[in-house]
Amino acid sequence: MKLSDIILENELERFSVSGQMKQTDNIVDQVAKAIAEKYDMKDDGMLRGTIRDAVITAKYDMDEEVNEIDTVRPEEIEISYTDYGRLYAIYFNGRKVERDKGVAHINKLTGMDVPFSYDLKNLEQIKSKLQDQGIDADFNDAMDVS
Repeated sequence: MKLSDIILENELERFSVSGQMKQTDNIVDQVAKAIAEKYDMKDDGMLRGTIRDAVITAKYDMDEEVNEIDTVRPEEIEISYTDYGRLYAIYFNGRKVERDKGVAHINKLTGMDVPFSYDLKNLEQIKSKLQDQGIDADFNDAMDVS
C-alpha cells in the first residue's frame, strides 16, 4: 500500500475529525512498521509518538500552506454543499480551505459571489468562468449532515 493510498483511502472520511485521526493512525502504523523492520527496532510507544508528532506537524504545515490561498493558483476547485443546500466547504486542489478565504478567492477569480445556498444557475456560471481560466471546477450538494 502506498502512502498516497493511505492518505486518500476514504474520501468521505478524510475531512471529519474521526477521519483525520484514522488517517494519522494509518500513517503512523505504516511508518512505524517500516522503520521497525528496516532498522530492526522495537515498534513501541516512543517510536510511534515520534512519528505521530511528525505526521501531525506535517499535516498542520500542509494545511497552513493551503490556507495561504492568496498566492495559490488552484488547478482544481470544488464547492461542496450539504444535502440541505447550505455551503459546506471549498476545496482547492483536493484540499479543504478556510471557507471565507475560498469564497473571497473565487470572487477574485470570477467576479462572482459564491452562493451560501445551493443555486444551480450561479454555480454553473462560476464553474464556466473558472474553466475558461483553465481551472477544473465542480460543485455538488452531496454532503450528508444527518
